[in-house]
Amino acid sequence: MTDPAQQSREALGGQLREIRKDAGLTARVLAHALAWPPSTVSKLEHGHQTPVRLRPIAWCSSSIGC
Repeated sequence: MTDPAQQSREALGGQLREIRKDAGLTARVLAHALAWPPSTVSKLEHGHQTPVRLRPIAWCSSSIGC
């Protein structure tokens, strides 16, 4: 069974992935735009990394918008 924190990370990751895809961006292009390693985007989208407070804000305020 997955704990509530993991479920929340996975749900947020799915939402962030949809935002990225709706903007027509690959994970690699988004990572480059945010000056992040591509692995960070992947870990966030799959719920394997807890986002620090400003990462989702940077994601949404990057060139893709939210």
